Amino acid sequence: MKRIYYKKQLTALACMALMMLITGVSACSTRPSGESKRNSRLTEADRNLEKAYELYDSTQFDRSIDLTQEALKVYKEHNDTLAMSDAYSNLSACYQRLGITDSALQYSLAGLNIELKLRDDELLSSTYNNLGAIYLAANRPREAKGFFLKAIEKEKSLNSPKKLSIRYAGAAEVFLKLKDNDKALEYINNAFNIDSTAADTTHMARRLAVMGDIYTAREDYNIALKRYNEAIEMLTRLDDKYSLMITLKSLGGLYEKLNNTSQALECYNKSLKIAQDCDARKFMQLNCSLMAGLLSKENPAKALKYMIMSDSLKDSIFSETTGQLTTQYAMQFESQQKQITIEEQQHAIATQRLIIIVVSIAVLLLLLGCGALFMINLLRAKAQHAEKKAEQMKEAFFTNVTHEFRTPLTVILGETDLLKQRDDNPNRQLIYDAITDQGNLLLELVNKLLNISKVRASQDSIKWKNGDVEAMVKMIIENMRVSAERKGIGIGYSSDNGNYNIDFVPEYCQSILTNLIANSLKFTGKGGKISILLTRTDDKASLAITDTGCGIKEKDLPHIFEPFYQGDSQNFDSGTGIGLSLVKQMAEAMNGNIEVQSSEGQGTTITVTLPVKHEEGGYPKWVPRILSEPFGDRNDDNEEKAHDNEKVSNGDDKPMVLVIEDNHDVAMFIEHVLEDRYNVIHASNGNDGLKKAKELVPDIILTDLMMPECDGYELCRKVRADEIINHVPIVIVTARSLDNDRVKAVNAGADAYITKPFSNSELAAVVDNLLKRREMLKLKYELETKLQDDMNSSVQVEKANYIANVNAKNDAFMLKVNSIIKENINNPEMGSLFLAGKMNLSQRQFNRKVKSIISIDTASYIREMRIDLAQEMLRNSDDPVTEIAEKCGFESGSYFSKIFKRVTGNTPSDYRKKFR
Repeated sequence: MKRIYYKKQLTALACMALMMLITGVSACSTRPSGESKRNSRLTEADRNLEKAYELYDSTQFDRSIDLTQEALKVYKEHNDTLAMSDAYSNLSACYQRLGITDSALQYSLAGLNIELKLRDDELLSSTYNNLGAIYLAANRPREAKGFFLKAIEKEKSLNSPKKLSIRYAGAAEVFLKLKDNDKALEYINNAFNIDSTAADTTHMARRLAVMGDIYTAREDYNIALKRYNEAIEMLTRLDDKYSLMITLKSLGGLYEKLNNTSQALECYNKSLKIAQDCDARKFMQLNCSLMAGLLSKENPAKALKYMIMSDSLKDSIFSETTGQLTTQYAMQFESQQKQITIEEQQHAIATQRLIIIVVSIAVLLLLLGCGALFMINLLRAKAQHAEKKAEQMKEAFFTNVTHEFRTPLTVILGETDLLKQRDDNPNRQLIYDAITDQGNLLLELVNKLLNISKVRASQDSIKWKNGDVEAMVKMIIENMRVSAERKGIGIGYSSDNGNYNIDFVPEYCQSILTNLIANSLKFTGKGGKISILLTRTDDKASLAITDTGCGIKEKDLPHIFEPFYQGDSQNFDSGTGIGLSLVKQMAEAMNGNIEVQSSEGQGTTITVTLPVKHEEGGYPKWVPRILSEPFGDRNDDNEEKAHDNEKVSNGDDKPMVLVIEDNHDVAMFIEHVLEDRYNVIHASNGNDGLKKAKELVPDIILTDLMMPECDGYELCRKVRADEIINHVPIVIVTARSLDNDRVKAVNAGADAYITKPFSNSELAAVVDNLLKRREMLKLKYELETKLQDDMNSSVQVEKANYIANVNAKNDAFMLKVNSIIKENINNPEMGSLFLAGKMNLSQRQFNRKVKSIISIDTASYIREMRIDLAQEMLRNSDDPVTEIAEKCGFESGSYFSKIFKRVTGNTPSDYRKKFR
């Protein structure tokens, strides 16, 4: 008996109880007891049913349905429930093959009601098989597996090989769904062996198609292709259109995996045509959907056509009723298995109906409540949107007006400075100073207002970083130390030596700490002290700034973070009241908080606390990992030198940056910014830096101003006076920000000036631009030193003299090098080591100096000069080629000819002929 395998999803499990209430288990009976043998009408019905089976096997499903319906009508009249069960099963199978799932499920349900009541082993085997198919179609293969295995167990005891083959095939599909491909292959082979023994070629062909599916899942594509082709050949010969349609679709899927689009489309198209002939809507829809996907890129119009066809077929294949019937089908078996009596079922039905009514009312009330909540939230969202828009307009206006102040302030301060420079009257100089001071105060106020606006406007777009916040704290303290020393105030820093790797916003942290230290400096007198303490717990990091200043009155403490608040005490903030408000907003923007403790006349402590983690997930790194040894405290000079030499040897392809900085954290920060593109070398003071600069000849030098032994100004002057390194660009990186400091640095020979604290992008941009300018100068130098050969002119400028003239203009160093090369041009041993010795330099110093000027290595430069001299001699003398090679420093004539032809494109003899 043929049983259907359903291929659609189970709808919501909540429908199970409802469908059980709607459809009860029908009372069934066996054949009439008073009828010892079949009458003529029942016999005719049996013949029709048998004929319907044959039509089903030949895929003539419409005719099979018609004959089965005629037989079923007779069976109902005679109450022959056993025959009715067989008729229902055949109708279900036919409708499933046609893709009319609603009807298939209805007839399966009718047959199941009878079979569960009869409890016959043969029927139970079919029932288990059907239930397995239902759960498989509902994409619940684990439950389906249990039913198929029970069906196999029953069928083995009944000794029915043909049906056992069907059960094995169903189990194979389940294990394929469970991705247990080995088990699936075992069961389908069992089915195939049974069919082979029975010489059942139809079922053998179908088993081969399933094998193709399994080997495809195992990615054994060659075997899968072979099985599909075998199945297609047999099915074509048998004219089993329905199975051929399924197999062609599967083969198309295999070709699609193999990226063979044309073959896949051909298979899908053939399958679609057969589906249309058989009116199999399910496979019509599947093939249309698959072809639409394949054609979506190369032929969108055709893909759209197939997609529309697919969508139009979906509703007729699997409706909501279908899913409910599927659920009902499975649940009825569960109910019968518990052998509940009719009375208990009726009682359960009544109870469940009551529950349904109560649940329906509850669901209705819940839906009404959800609708009300939705409307409330919608209105609230509209109100919030309007409020946010109004706030944005206010902030935009505030920002624009604040920006407008900066232009006239810039003009006022600039013109005042010009008047001050041109007017020698001391009385008016005091007036100019007063105007400048007040203008600067107003400019500071404008900048703070802009910062407040910026913090408010960027709450959702602030740039979080992750790293060691202690490095930033130390760098800002170093920057503020200059101002503190001018006022005679000491600044001390300490920490609990914890791990300060946290999530934070660098721009906000910098502004917070700068404002708080500046505030402490304002209200702390000469001889006072500011202490900064950094601590951390498991989930928070705290920074406390304590000063010994005038303190804050108790009544003012609750208000100091309010915008524009000023206490009535002269000792309290004499400014605008903006700075602390800005600090509080920035701290809260980082999910932190700020607290203040103060006693009037004794000092103030302000503590900022930030969470260690802002949220799960990584942020870009901000500062480098700190090395275990403090920079500048190593006792083993040889170890440090070996470390630098290793970095030089490992980074020959990168430009070299020498960082001269006595603050370890600042030096490590600079290395972190530049290490990806540059080879960074450190020096802890000016003398050490000058020594390393001469030894290594870096591409650029970054130096602090205030350092022990030799400050930045003196270092600049010594570098510019040194013949080896006078070409190296110098960048000053310092906390000093006064204009006269900048002027003094430029006069000493600095190329750029950066004040601390600085941003990553600013430092990287300055270094990059200086090196690019240096490369442009080198290129220009090279172009000027190239002799333009005029092959059509008999008058040639002597290139050696030209190079000497250009070098004399551009670099005395190269002039001296050229002179040594010309004097020793016939020496084959002349190389970079020879020239370095003549210049009193190490080979490394000499090579880096030459390459920094002309961008080519020393060996190439010497070879060019040898070839230039050889060209001159070939043009102007009759000396043999071998003699010219010897005079130009080539050890053999053959090597000379090879090099000469590589450089000029001609052999020495051909070159001479062109100029004779």
